Amino acid sequence: MSRNPLRSRLAALGAAFAMLACGAGCPLRRAAPAPAPAPAPPVVVAPPTLTPGARYLASARDALEHGDKAQAAERLEFILALEAGTPERPEAEYTLALLLAQPGSSASDRSRAVKLLGEAVDHLEPASRRAEAGLLLSLLEEEGRQSREIEQLRAWLQTMEDENAQLRSAIDQRDRELQKLKKIKDILLGKVQEP
Repeated sequence: MSRNPLRSRLAALGAAFAMLACGAGCPLRRAAPAPAPAPAPPVVVAPPTLTPGARYLASARDALEHGDKAQAAERLEFILALEAGTPERPEAEYTLALLLAQPGSSASDRSRAVKLLGEAVDHLEPASRRAEAGLLLSLLEEEGRQSREIEQLRAWLQTMEDENAQLRSAIDQRDRELQKLKKIKDILLGKVQEP
């Protein structure tokens, strides 16, 4: 069996034509994968620029979280030293007042705490913080009033005790004098009755 050259040519030509006719949709022809899209450029978010007051307030909060009340108070004092319109000032006044109001603390200063709360109470946000500050302010003022009354009562009591001691001394002196007079009376009466 010999092969017909015309037939072979026709078969090759038919295969070539079929390939051209199929194009990209032909199942025999695979499409090259689409190139991956270029990655989006990274978004660079600049950190917010913090004001000195915000930096000091963040540092004070960090110090409080680590139990360093002295450093926290120092940072809060820095905020109070800034100009009066500093947005962090009411929060610094409130937080420092809380530190100063703690009894038994070496930094305890009730009168300064009252002053700081009085300044902060109208400017704190949110309103619930203003209410807390107002309540604490009224409690500290009442505590101060009662402490002054107690001191006055102690002073009065000491005066009474001093006067009482003086009266006891005067009574004791009079009692000794009376005993002497009784002895003299008894001696005189004894002489009068002897004859």
